[in-house]
Amino acid sequence: MTDDDLSEDALAAMGHGELVKLLNRLYARAGEPPAPSSTTLALTVDELRDRVQSVRRRIRARADRATRADAPPPRPRPAVSSGPAGAGRVLVALVAADTGLVNRARATCRTRGVPLVSASSVDALATLAASVTPSDLVIDASAHAWVTPSLLADLRVRGVRVWWCESDAQTIEILVALCG
Repeated sequence: MTDDDLSEDALAAMGHGELVKLLNRLYARAGEPPAPSSTTLALTVDELRDRVQSVRRRIRARADRATRADAPPPRPRPAVSSGPAGAGRVLVALVAADTGLVNRARATCRTRGVPLVSASSVDALATLAASVTPSDLVIDASAHAWVTPSLLADLRVRGVRVWWCESDAQTIEILVALCG
């Protein structure tokens, strides 16, 4: 059984020392430095389990990106649960400067029972990214310049799918597909 195959029950049965060893093995696989011993000693077993899950998500996200690098761009499809925020939860975030587009997007999502949050400026995007983990981030062409590589990396680590749109029509089309 590999570190990736360990079930929740197996993790729950591990003691502090075993979890620290597992965490450091995962950090090594992710190409990250091991956790300092002073830090791991201060963490509870629940906090260690949370960190193990977090590193596992980063490893899976990197593997997914590597796989997708050779694949054609993804087509819009109905969203399913992603990220740690909750099973079955769909929350779409739209980044767009055009308030008319935001209003149409909000109506599109509302009629399908999917919540939509929006950011219409660089500052609003920073606030949104710090306070919400959406299942999907849809970026309209009017806002491409607002999205930094570090923000994208942070969102992808949290399991957020990112959709780049080139027109208002494509933005609405993707929202319809995501809302199901």
